[in-house]
Amino acid sequence: MTLNMAFTIPRLYCPLSVPDEHPDLDLMEKRGLDWIASRGLASDPVTHRLVANSQSHALLSRLTPSAPAPLVQLGVDLGYLLFTLDDLRTDTGPTSIDTGLLMAWLYDFTYALAVPDAFLPDADPGCSAIAELSRRIRAVTPPEIWHRLIDVLHQSCWSAMWESTQRNLKLTPTFDTYLTARPRFGAAPATLLMAEIAAQLRVPEHEREHPLIRTAFDVSCLLLCLDDDLYSYPKEQWALDKAGRDAAHEPAAIPILMREHNVGVHEAAALLADIRDRLTLLLTRLLTLIKAAPFSPDTMAYVNIAASAVPVGLAWAQECPRFTDPDGRSPGLIELHWAGIHDIPPGNQDPLPYPSIESWWRHAAQPE
Repeated sequence: MTLNMAFTIPRLYCPLSVPDEHPDLDLMEKRGLDWIASRGLASDPVTHRLVANSQSHALLSRLTPSAPAPLVQLGVDLGYLLFTLDDLRTDTGPTSIDTGLLMAWLYDFTYALAVPDAFLPDADPGCSAIAELSRRIRAVTPPEIWHRLIDVLHQSCWSAMWESTQRNLKLTPTFDTYLTARPRFGAAPATLLMAEIAAQLRVPEHEREHPLIRTAFDVSCLLLCLDDDLYSYPKEQWALDKAGRDAAHEPAAIPILMREHNVGVHEAAALLADIRDRLTLLLTRLLTLIKAAPFSPDTMAYVNIAASAVPVGLAWAQECPRFTDPDGRSPGLIELHWAGIHDIPPGNQDPLPYPSIESWWRHAAQPE
């Protein structure tokens, strides 16, 4: 792989519109970065730039552009923290190559999240940060929402353990197995829950778990992460090259598709684009069914936020230096070429042949 990397992202189907920017966008960026620095997580200029490159404020705030800035800030701060920990704990350092060390660190992290008032002597800065943020979220949300956040972040940590185990033991997961883990180690449910908190929604539990609503939410989470698998691919390959790891065993969408279909990088990217296009079409069908059903206004808002994450994620990625400056020192090292985003439905509209998600099409065909 050359020092200067270029990668073309295939044309992607997304007929959903991008919400407006939040009016306090710049202020939330400053507050988020100041908070990360105050927790001791960006103590040098390179790390600060790496954190700033993620532009969490642009991603999180656009999901709820009319929500109160203090509530949106909670999600912005969590986004900056998770991006930082992804870079400093799961991608680099001792915990990135030792699943046991990562497990021990993730346990401390989830303990600090769930028991934020506990005294943690000599706590890792990431654990101290999540404890402080957990207290802030607890203060402004109903108990059941705070506990839901603990649950979804526990799931993210468990899935991160799956990713580490696959990588460090050089296992070969199937793409179907990967689909089950991907949204959680990508923290998509946590991201959307923070948007729900910002919008101050009170979604009835029986509606949240309705097959149409749950499926639309799950499809949105998976799409947000599969799109990330496309535009983050060269960044991840750069990190693998730098660490001397074998890309063939990487538990990521494109390497798995390359192995399963015996194809090259560009063919696998095209396969992934087709998969996400068919999922996007399914999401649009689900939204049509949901709009025709008598769900509560908060449930409708919940679904709309989840679905909007797909175009928001694509718009964010096209401007985000996280994917073109992989180490905070090399702006423009990676050249991402976007072939375009269009609104023409895919020619192949058949359900995808993966057991973990095949029921999604049944829910769309036979709504309850």
